[in-house]
Formats: sequence, C-alpha cells, structure tokens
Amino acid sequence: TCPADTLKERFLNTTTKILLTGNEHFDKNMSAGFKENWTITPFEFVESEDEITADDKSISYLVPISLTIGDNYLVQYPRYAMIFGGSENLKFRIAADIRCDKFGYENEVVESAYRAYGFAIILQNFIKMKIAGEPVGGNTFIKVRYNTGKVYNRKSTDISKKILLIDTHSIEPGPYSPSSSRSFNKEKFEKLYEGRVKFVSSEELETAINENDPEYTYMTLINSRKRYIMVMDCESGEVLYNGYEPNSTYIGLSIKDVKRLSKSANGKEFISAQ
Repeated sequence: TCPADTLKERFLNTTTKILLTGNEHFDKNMSAGFKENWTITPFEFVESEDEITADDKSISYLVPISLTIGDNYLVQYPRYAMIFGGSENLKFRIAADIRCDKFGYENEVVESAYRAYGFAIILQNFIKMKIAGEPVGGNTFIKVRYNTGKVYNRKSTDISKKILLIDTHSIEPGPYSPSSSRSFNKEKFEKLYEGRVKFVSSEELETAINENDPEYTYMTLINSRKRYIMVMDCESGEVLYNGYEPNSTYIGLSIKDVKRLSKSANGKEFISAQ
C-alpha cells in the first residue's frame, strides 16, 4: 500500500465511491458495514464503473480487483481494494485491501459475502494504523514472523477472553483448492488450541459478525499468494491476530498454525523447532 503521508494528504481528503457488485448478499452486508462504521471520508454507493473517474484526485473508490503476478494471467488473486484517484501507477494508489481465499472458498470477491460486513472496519483500522506510523508493512511481518506481541498481535490475548468461532468449511479443502490441500478436522483443532472454540456454519458466523456479537471472535483462513490465519473480534471488528506466512506454498491449516495461534492468544511465546 501507499506511504502514510500520501494517505494523510490525499486519501483523507477524498469522497469515497463504493461500487456495488450486483450480488444482493454481498452488497447488503458490505453496505451495512460502511453505513454503521466508516467515518474517515464521506462516501456514496455507485452502481456502475462509469460513475468513477480513476484519475480524479478528489475521489477514492472501493472496487473488486484481480491481482496478477508477472505475466501469468491464468492465475489472478481476487481482492477488494480501496484506491484513491490519480495518474500514478495503480499499485501506488492502493490505500488498503481485503484478500480473498483464492485457493479455498472465495474465487471471487462476492463469495466472501458472509464476512463482508466487517470489511469497512478492517480497512479503516488499517488505514488509521498506517497514518499513525504503526509498522503494518509486509517487510515488518516477515521480520517479526507472526508478529508475536507486535502490530495486530499486540491485542491477541483478547482472543482468550471470548469464544473463538471457526467456520467448519474453512478448515477443509474448498472447491478451488489444489489436490494437495490437506483437511484439518475439528477434533485435532480442539486438542491443540488452549481456549474456548466453537465450530459453526457460514450462516451462523455471518450472524455473529453482522450483529457485532460481544461473546465471540472469529478466524479467517486466507489461502492466496500469501497465507494468512487471521482472528477478528466480532464486537469491534478489530484484527486481533495476523498469522502471516510470506513464503508458504502450503494450502490449508497446519498443526504449527494452531499452536502459534494458541500461544499468542494465551500470552505465551511460540518457539519454532526450525
């Protein structure tokens, strides 16, 4: 994403245009999240890309994009990106983005509808942290490895105060997973995780997110170009834990992932055997 001073000087002075996708489920949850939580810029919903002028510096816009690495256009990574107008290269105008589970259950942005209510909060919190000078860049994630006690994980012990919701299908191979995907059953998770956990359907998880339920946090597993195991607070929408694996080719959840999460949630240091 772009530098903090650019966000402060340009992004905060824009009106944000949010492109509706036409998917009723996604648009309903996403728009409700913005109406109830977005405060850093004025915003409006638009139904067509024609209503967005990409080089207009007075606007920012939220749109689904596909990230392509190199020249391999057969592999595109879906993201929901907050971009501000200008003539520079697109990558220098991305304020924040939401990654989708490319190799699991979300081959398109609209397939993340069940968690879309929380997008406004996550995007806004990230932008605020970046402007405040908090270290949220990729290089920092790599250096501190899973950020124990740092960045998002400075609040990871809040996870242990609530019940962790796990969408049952998120730990199983999804419809877009390569054949090398490995499933992770709930019995194994419960054995490794030192805390309260509840396995639910996507519909039950969606209800907890949309209602800002104070009793729960929830885990999201993102298998994309990078791999993320993230935990969000249902009540505040804050990211409490960001398990970031920069160079992993592993698809799915591993024993080490659960051990790291458990240790972080309980205020303990994870020591890798590597």
